[in-house]
Amino acid sequence: MGLIFLLVFSTQVLDELNRARDSYLIPLKLEPAYVDKGESYLNLSVIDIRIGKLETALREAKMAGFYGRVSESHYLQGVIYYLRGDTKKAISHFEKINRWQYPYFLQQMYDFSPLKIDTLLTNKMIPDSLRFYLIFYETDTTKIRNLIDKSKLPAWQKCLGEGYLAYKSRQFEKALSFFLESYREKPSDYTGVCILASQYWLGELDSILSFQKKYSIISPLATYLKAEVLYYKDSIGLATELFLSDTNSTYRIHALFGAAWGKYRLENYSESVDLFQQFLNIYKEGELRQYALYRLARALLKQGKLSSLEYFEKIVGEYPDSPIMNDTYLLLGRIHFLLNHLKEATYWFKRLLSEYPDSRWIPYSYRYLGIIATRKDEFGEALNCYLSILSLGGVSEELIDEAHYRIEETKWKMGKYPTKLNMFKAFISKYPESPRTPSLILRIGNYYKAAARYKKAESYFKKAIEDYPNSEEADEAVLTLGKVYLSMGEAEKSIKLLEESLQKRTSRKEEIYLELGNIYYDMEDLEKAIQHYREIFSPSLLPYAKYQIGLIYFELGLFKEARIPLRNIIDEFPDSKFLSSAYLLLAKTFMREGSLEEAIYVVDQGTNKLSGKMKISLLQLKAKIYCQMHKTEALNIYLKTAEMMGEDINGTIKILKEGLKCAELLNETEKIEYFQNLIEVLETHEESD
Repeated sequence: MGLIFLLVFSTQVLDELNRARDSYLIPLKLEPAYVDKGESYLNLSVIDIRIGKLETALREAKMAGFYGRVSESHYLQGVIYYLRGDTKKAISHFEKINRWQYPYFLQQMYDFSPLKIDTLLTNKMIPDSLRFYLIFYETDTTKIRNLIDKSKLPAWQKCLGEGYLAYKSRQFEKALSFFLESYREKPSDYTGVCILASQYWLGELDSILSFQKKYSIISPLATYLKAEVLYYKDSIGLATELFLSDTNSTYRIHALFGAAWGKYRLENYSESVDLFQQFLNIYKEGELRQYALYRLARALLKQGKLSSLEYFEKIVGEYPDSPIMNDTYLLLGRIHFLLNHLKEATYWFKRLLSEYPDSRWIPYSYRYLGIIATRKDEFGEALNCYLSILSLGGVSEELIDEAHYRIEETKWKMGKYPTKLNMFKAFISKYPESPRTPSLILRIGNYYKAAARYKKAESYFKKAIEDYPNSEEADEAVLTLGKVYLSMGEAEKSIKLLEESLQKRTSRKEEIYLELGNIYYDMEDLEKAIQHYREIFSPSLLPYAKYQIGLIYFELGLFKEARIPLRNIIDEFPDSKFLSSAYLLLAKTFMREGSLEEAIYVVDQGTNKLSGKMKISLLQLKAKIYCQMHKTEALNIYLKTAEMMGEDINGTIKILKEGLKCAELLNETEKIEYFQNLIEVLETHEESD
């Protein structure tokens, strides 16, 4: 594992990682960590060798072997016997090292070298194939070269060493060639990870995935690198799962950061916060901490949590030279602005202006300062802020447009325009190409429409349609202008406009059909009304269209035909606001045919599905039917329905008066008096109010 770590996080590589700080790729330098008992006994043995407690060290070395660290145990026992002068036993243990998987503990050989520097590390009792692994604890490429050249090694090991030397020299293509050759000679996860690391730095992302799929390299770093690749390929969900599976490994800190980033990208902000906090609890110092604090704060901000302020302020306090400080200042200002802490917001925006004059956030700081000044009625200051935006280079078109608009708005507030309508007109004249101009034209048209100045309204709606034919506002203007013509009593003009627009306004086609259907319905051209309603298929408009078709058939006395669209609404659109109306009209179709029991059945279906005031009309109808059938139960239903009206006194009185008529029809003397008294009480209450 030591080799794997050094391969990916060597000094040269860290420089590149630091430059890629905006990636989630992690410039961390961590030692691999182990938690098994064998590892613990090895470490204890090494410590006791250092302080000369060789008997204790020997027992601990043997225990390490008992817990699976056999090769390491033989090595340490060999060292201990050698230090005690028992060369024969030392050699016997060294000779038992016939296989090498992970060279983690070899780093400890440096700790023994002061004791026997001329003998222990150079003595021929340590095989070249074992001494070879010392290169992975070297950073000096010259020393690595000497170790490789002076050792007699098998071909696979020679290639592995040459690959490592090339890797340390950042010759990744050459390194990859050697690693692949070594892997062909002797496949191992150890060499496989070297291959994956080389492919990673060569940008061969697909090769990493295909190699890992073919050989299934088992290693925390292999998992981590695969997650990196999937992240870069925008498979964020899969990458995040891999990062999470690696959070208990040697690379747990790397994986925690990657998983936290993944959760952020997946908009699982709560989980992202938890993972970033776990990362920060372990990673107490280092460059990456500031980025973790920043993303943690952003994730909290996404959840609308004020605790985000604490983390942004930590960045300011702990990293005064942070490259993300200007971003942090802007966000601190924005949060205080949203909280209406205008003094604090002003402080951070002005600090951004003074400390980072070349920041991309300068124009946005001026924008917020302009809004703050406007709120404080400091219109001159606001105007200067918006003008400052226009004086900058590289400002987005969207922000420039907003600055133009706010300048005119500020002038209106300063009294330079008599009305806001005049300000809109001035803006339209100055900036006809502005993306907000069509919406302002529409607003002016709606002002005139609301004031019943239809000719003026017509001119502005026409302007939106003719000058900005491909805009959403033009689509809206067509529909609104159609209504204006109706208000002017020019239905034919409205029909002509809407029918001509059917081919041009495809995005609003169904709304146009609906409007035409309504116009023809009002004109009592019912055949054309149905024809247009039947052109509607979108779920948002279809219930209304079906109801209108049902209503037309009902009015024509075609009750069976009316029931088809009404039942469609009931069966297919249970959440529609027309559901209550559909039940009501469906029941009336049976009433018109004299099928009162069928009508009651429909009403009961509706009242079972609906709640609150939506069922009141149905209960009223049921009471009316029972009254026609001379059933006294009608009176109780009227009383129940009246009670459901709550504080609507007028509505309650209306229902009670219906109940009174029913009581009179049924000749129910006591109920007549009861209804009369209730009505009198409520009417008296109305008068006293």
